Amino acid sequence: MPRSSPQRLSVPDRQEAILAALRACPLYFILDESVFKVHDPLELAKAVVKAGVRMLQLRTKKLKGDELTELAVAVRKVTSRAKCLYIVNDSLELARESGADGVHLGAEDVSVSDARRLAPELIIGATARTPETAWQAEVDDADYIGCGSVFGSNTKPGLPVIRGKKAISLERQVRIVAGFLVLLGAVLAMAVHPYFAGL
Repeated sequence: MPRSSPQRLSVPDRQEAILAALRACPLYFILDESVFKVHDPLELAKAVVKAGVRMLQLRTKKLKGDELTELAVAVRKVTSRAKCLYIVNDSLELARESGADGVHLGAEDVSVSDARRLAPELIIGATARTPETAWQAEVDDADYIGCGSVFGSNTKPGLPVIRGKKAISLERQVRIVAGFLVLLGAVLAMAVHPYFAGL
């Protein structure tokens, strides 16, 4: 059973929550386990929300069971105090158990349509690397679409970087079918402006 019973949000409410978060800080921070050996995840979460981040995702592939649940609940408490949207990667069950605002789903996770049926109260994000998968995510009622990587990232070193015409085509498709596009990857401040200038 989930630890809390969040209020069910309508489509406009879910999208307005995302828009408000990204207006406050246009950076969707991914708290990835690759940094846990260098930074305490809770201290890092506290630091980024203090710096102004208003949308944070917990992404971990190795932690399991009670250890993962405890971390997810602890990060929820940090984000709640800062009024920061909290998204859990991959696991609908963990998102509900920890009281998260939403879940981000990849191609190998439960489908967006099934997740929406099971948890209509949650913000649901989907990964898309092609215009076709972006369209399907919209049909399945995703609230936002994550496109990446558009910047190289050590967290997924084998994943090809989306560049040039492919990136522009995907961005245009997402703009047509959904309200929100999130660009994924390790972002350097100096790299952000030239990328958006190309779109």
